[in-house]
Amino acid sequence: STANTPTILVIFGVTGDLVRKKLAPALFNLFRKGKLPDRIKIVGFSRRSLDDESFREHIAEILSQHQVGRKDCEEFLSLFSFERGQFEKRDDYAKLVDLLKRIDDECGLFSNKLFYLAVNPEFYRTIFVSLAETKLSDSRTTLYWNPELKVKDGKATIEFYNDDVCKKFRIVIEGMDANGKLLHVEKEIQ
Repeated sequence: STANTPTILVIFGVTGDLVRKKLAPALFNLFRKGKLPDRIKIVGFSRRSLDDESFREHIAEILSQHQVGRKDCEEFLSLFSFERGQFEKRDDYAKLVDLLKRIDDECGLFSNKLFYLAVNPEFYRTIFVSLAETKLSDSRTTLYWNPELKVKDGKATIEFYNDDVCKKFRIVIEGMDANGKLLHVEKEIQ
């Protein structure tokens, strides 16, 4: 069952506005409704100087702004870990690899990895290259990000990177067009 498949969701830019306004509350709602995998871990990656406990406090504060009490989210908060890093530093990705390996070792299985890019578009390529170079991109890797949509003549377009680096990922993009219509695109790049 896919609900029992060990899964790690890594969120790049986890201390930014997108996570505060949308992603953390959405993940909590999915958790509360039993819609997340049973064996999920959520890893935040950001340049802020946080440890696991202060990161969980950060998430609890975000949820409190959405009328979720600390007592109501304790189990949810236990899913979170944090790795401090900068998108441009390859050594920081090596630390991320070590953390993900430790999580895999704890559950005794190789987990699915989901990477959510809650970052400015200028960092996409840097992150893609780093994930590829550290071998974090493989057949069980999925990238999610909210790209900057280009709108011309009332039509929104999304550009996929078309090079060898990005051929290692399944890409899911969600965004809104100029009229507020949700766009959802999935592309397997081989």
